[in-house]
Order: sequence, then structure tokens, then C-alpha cells
Amino acid sequence: MKSGDLVVCDIGCRKDYYCADVTRTYPVSGRFSRRQAQVYDVVLQAREAAMAAVKPGAYVRDVHKAATNAISKEGFGKYFFHGTSHYLGLEAHDAGSYERPLEPGVVLTIEPGVYIADESLGVRIEDDVVVTSQGCDLLSRCPTDRRTIEKSLAARRRAIVI
Repeated sequence: MKSGDLVVCDIGCRKDYYCADVTRTYPVSGRFSRRQAQVYDVVLQAREAAMAAVKPGAYVRDVHKAATNAISKEGFGKYFFHGTSHYLGLEAHDAGSYERPLEPGVVLTIEPGVYIADESLGVRIEDDVVVTSQGCDLLSRCPTDRRTIEKSLAARRRAIVI
């Protein structure tokens, strides 16, 4: 990795037999370039749109459509080529029917991304949510705000002496 690159960290863990699946994208240099920030913000908007679509009675395809629409609206539709969500539970990609509506207690991921190969630029933001009677609750707590990420990286860089 070199300054100017992004690193996409897809992290999973287990606690009491249940899985988590979270992805964050970080600038190697500690700061997003203008273009990286533009793409990052589009992906973050898609994450918010997808989370707003999660509610009882909705389908996983509705969540994906919300994310896809947000990304396409900004002109990056052809760079988003995977699903937005998968079920999460005892496995990172757990069993669940994509033909049944969501109901309270269901846990799934929200993970939009934009990947522009010609620019060596890829951004994914993935979080875990649980469906509630009114919508969803965010289960993962890693920062997603670009400025917060940059501040955290700057603070850590000052604290490390090699």
C-alpha cells in the first residue's frame, strides 16, 4: 500500500456463536483525496438509503433497490455490481429467504459499494442491522463519517513512534 491508496477492510467476528460482518474503507495516507471523498460520500448516502428501506414487510430486493437508486442517481450505477444485503446469524452469510418479507428480529447486512477499476478506486461501507417493528437498529458502531475517520487516523499517527 502506498499514499493515495484506499484499503477496504472486510472484518468478521463471532461472539456467543453469532457472526458480525463489517467493512470500512480507509485512506492509507490518512486523508481521502477529493475523488475518493466524492465516491465515499455516495456510498455512505446509499447506505443511509438502504437502511431507511429496512422495515417489516419490505424485501431484501427493496433494500438493494434503495442503495442502487442512490448510487445511480450520482452517476456510479455501473460501478455497483453486488448485492446490498445478506442474512447474518450463526454464519456470516446465513440462511434466509429472499422471497419472504423482512420481519422484526431478522439480522442482515447493508453493504453498498462503488468500484472503479480504471481509477484503482473502491469503496464499501458495510454494517449490520436488526429489523425492528418500526424499521431497523444499527448493530455495528464503527465510525462511517469521513471526517471522523480522518481525525482518528491522524490521532493514531501522532501517537505512534517507530
